Amino acid sequence: MLRRLLLFLLAVVVIGTALYALRSRMIREYCINPQAKIDPKQDYTLKVWIGKPVLPNTAGSYVSDIEDLVATYTSNYTNITVETYFIPQLQLEAKLAEAIKGGDPPDIYFNPISSQVFFGELQVPFGLYVSKEQAASWLPPAMAQASANGKIYGYPTAFYSRVFMANPARLTIERVTSEQLATMGWTWEQFYTAVEKSNQPGKPGLVLTNYGDPVLRAIVASTGKPAPFDDSGRLLWSESDIANIAEIWHRLSSIQGLPALNVVNEDCLTQFIQGKAALIGPLNPQLTVWLWNEAHRKGLDPVLLPVPSATEDQFTDLSATSVLVFRQVSYQGHSHTKAAAELARHLGEGLGPILSKHLAAIPYGESYLPFGAPTGQAYSDILRAAVAPYSYGPAPGVANNHWAEVINPLWLGYVTGKKTAGEFTSQLYTSLHNLAYAQP
Repeated sequence: MLRRLLLFLLAVVVIGTALYALRSRMIREYCINPQAKIDPKQDYTLKVWIGKPVLPNTAGSYVSDIEDLVATYTSNYTNITVETYFIPQLQLEAKLAEAIKGGDPPDIYFNPISSQVFFGELQVPFGLYVSKEQAASWLPPAMAQASANGKIYGYPTAFYSRVFMANPARLTIERVTSEQLATMGWTWEQFYTAVEKSNQPGKPGLVLTNYGDPVLRAIVASTGKPAPFDDSGRLLWSESDIANIAEIWHRLSSIQGLPALNVVNEDCLTQFIQGKAALIGPLNPQLTVWLWNEAHRKGLDPVLLPVPSATEDQFTDLSATSVLVFRQVSYQGHSHTKAAAELARHLGEGLGPILSKHLAAIPYGESYLPFGAPTGQAYSDILRAAVAPYSYGPAPGVANNHWAEVINPLWLGYVTGKKTAGEFTSQLYTSLHNLAYAQP
């Protein structure tokens, strides 16, 4: 009996010791030590994935500019090799999802036109490598748009602004000039009034580039809640929020004398360039650059105005893009993660001007654009950006799927008159409420 008891106790000790060793190993492997140092005697290979947008005229220099930026990092380390892969933009998210599923995502991931910063448990919270002093210097919108679940996951490098372009010679505004609005920003009430007063026969006060997704995203950004869910999947839009979105469109489309806004206007760009339209938008950054240059060639002196604000806080439409760090299921070591984080910091600090040059982005901490527009304007004021994420995780593409499969169809049904404002509001709220509970 005593022998069996001793054997049992011995087995307990052995099993306990093994479990403790396994637990210690798991903690060592899956915890992150930001105090780790890059070992000069160890060789590191870092894999970087960067999205490659369609750039008909500058694709080659986009790649070479980023390769030069990477080279300025590796020039300081003889023991670090960086493998940079430029992946076509349309394939990037699907490729990342596949890599995450297989447990082998890249060390660094950068989608130049996406605001999503959280992709699940294999991602490294970049905030662990940011000192309290550095974090305190980040502007609140940059901090919020680079964070998820209370942690900083990305290094914000640039912002994209959606704008309206005005012809000051045609735009009629009460008590202020278009140049003042460009500096101060404006409200939807001011917008409605300006459009209505600028309407003339054959000379519309407003032409829309698109009555679908771009208009909807501009409107919801103006409320300070650019995404329907927060970064943890909690529903942010209330039923009254959605009703307010519907009301903005109703007020806009009800302006007397304005051509129908819910039909495709193939001549919208021509109408503005010819000096007929007072306002055009919403414009994405690349279309803004093209139209700005064309307007100047035609002798116009255009002004860039922010999306009107739906709140007293003067939100404008500015979404951040960030550099992200991942780890792999196969443990690489704390110093490897440290090397990846340092490279991410280097890229985060240097990619802004490159994105400004090729994609008309606004580098974080700056207010300039690469085509001669005035600096320090409301549309480029990062302090006016939403203190909330534009996208959410954890699954790549989840936000896009919700917009494409749920939000956009209901919006198009509303703006084309197939649904009433009440139907749009109740159906969208119910759908989003159900999605909030269905998310993983």
